[in-house]
Amino acid sequence: MHAPAVITLNMAGDEGIMLVPTPAQAGYQLAREKPQLLKEMDLELLALPQFSGKSHRAFEVEGSSMEPTLWTSDVVIARCVDDWRMVKPRHVYVVVTDETMMVKRIPKPIQNGDEEVELLSDNSYFSPHFIPRETIWEIWEVRGILTTRVPANKEEAFERVAGLLEIMARDSSDMRGRLLEMMERITGRNEQLRLV
Repeated sequence: MHAPAVITLNMAGDEGIMLVPTPAQAGYQLAREKPQLLKEMDLELLALPQFSGKSHRAFEVEGSSMEPTLWTSDVVIARCVDDWRMVKPRHVYVVVTDETMMVKRIPKPIQNGDEEVELLSDNSYFSPHFIPRETIWEIWEVRGILTTRVPANKEEAFERVAGLLEIMARDSSDMRGRLLEMMERITGRNEQLRLV
């Protein structure tokens, strides 16, 4: 079992969702061995009814490894995974280790005999990452995202693409005409050279 070091309760005694922003993540890792530190950090608690019940945390995303799924400053809402054998293949997880906190996909459940755990990024620029199982403290399943990136209107995006295709068609037609002119000039010169 891999329970979180500290459970956070609001004033009513209900479990709240602790927000762990990027600047506080190193402290969060230290608090695993000294839970009192986590209490002293005075992290903000979020109340999101759809994520009530089992232990949840909110973690701020940093870096580009999960783009285009997640972006820097997005906040993921995650639920603690007590039994790592229940990891869902290719779902997104927050993995808390001795040295870092990462948001990654885990390709398969983690078995007791596994020595390494593979972590995958959504950004194809990043290679798969392997970490020793023994360095992992907590795994949190991402269940929601708070983001400031609002997707464009689908119709607007479609219109932009249609406009770009129209420009490309015009440009390619123009380019084809120029290439034909050049070929005619070259062919005409070759004919003149043969006559001479």
